[in-house]
Amino acid sequence: MAAEPAAGRVATPPVRRGLVPRWTVRALAGVHSVPRAAWDALARRGFHRYRWFEAAEACGWRARHVAILDRGELRAVIPAYLHGDQAHADPHRRALDPLTRAARRAGVDLRPALVVGPPLAGVSDPVGEMRAVPPDALEAALGLLELLAAADGARAVVWPALGAEAAAIVTAARRRGYTAAASGSTARLEVGWRDLDAYVASQGERAGRAIRADLAALNAAGIRTEAAHDWRHAADAAAQVCRESCRRGGGREPRLLPDLFAELAALPTPGVWAQLTWRGARLVGFTLNLEADGVVDAAFAAAADVPERAAISAQQLVYHQIAAGVAAGYRRLELGPRSLSWKRLRGGSLHPRVTLIRGATRPLRAVLHALSLGVNWRSAWIERRLG
Repeated sequence: MAAEPAAGRVATPPVRRGLVPRWTVRALAGVHSVPRAAWDALARRGFHRYRWFEAAEACGWRARHVAILDRGELRAVIPAYLHGDQAHADPHRRALDPLTRAARRAGVDLRPALVVGPPLAGVSDPVGEMRAVPPDALEAALGLLELLAAADGARAVVWPALGAEAAAIVTAARRRGYTAAASGSTARLEVGWRDLDAYVASQGERAGRAIRADLAALNAAGIRTEAAHDWRHAADAAAQVCRESCRRGGGREPRLLPDLFAELAALPTPGVWAQLTWRGARLVGFTLNLEADGVVDAAFAAAADVPERAAISAQQLVYHQIAAGVAAGYRRLELGPRSLSWKRLRGGSLHPRVTLIRGATRPLRAVLHALSLGVNWRSAWIERRLG
């Protein structure tokens, strides 16, 4: 195993004997270091789309990605960004990484931190299939991430949300001194119906009543939803709906949100589209959708403060997606970590996640480990309540 540093920014990490020489890791200055087609060929879900990374980095996100190569061919990318106190972090970050929130409450400042995962996403899984990556290559990639973090003076490396499919990453990280803490659950919905009516019929009596009530409320209010690949005409209104939704939920308003929307809307791209919900000429709902390998992720799901707000949210995340997905061949909708009860009522299944975090110093790592005990207890209690 060899590690290729990025243009003198970091030193080569230690190499142990017995590593497979065909595998290498190297730092990437940003998504533009990889051809678009090569990157998108590795995408396993919408948040992995090249265009998503490109737009965020054009708006100031500071990339610290690590590429994993097999005989020089790109096999996977561990996406990572340096986060300081900027306000362009995920507007729904409150629903993620309970351990870092516990650290803030305890007066432990983890900023700046190297945060692993796509921008503005509640996931940390790498781009590409990791099952073929040997353990030594994964160890070298983790080592390079830590070197990049140290070069930037980061206080921690954080993987906010990893699912059960990332067991190998969790195991390797724990060997390197990472703390693993529960990070709540995320909801997903497997798409296997011939149409929306079949979906409603499959959900049982209680859920069926709730779904039909949502659809009736939308119809009575004259609310319609459309999918738009070219949504430049609605970018400003969409940003306003999202800002209002963030303020209503008590979150920080991302300063770069309008720039990001303008950047994404400026270049219509396959696999990236806006879901626009209208009440007459007023935009009352918005979701930015990304699809890859049949898996759809939704970002910035927001609804205006109208009586049908809950129904609009369900329409954008579930109903309209199912109706469109039958023809488009979607196989799974990733519904995210918020409002899990209503998502489960509408057919979503819950999947637990973990946060991985490694402090830059031994004392900080000890504090994070102690905090994780309380976080894990509370998360277990919440999971029991959800049933």
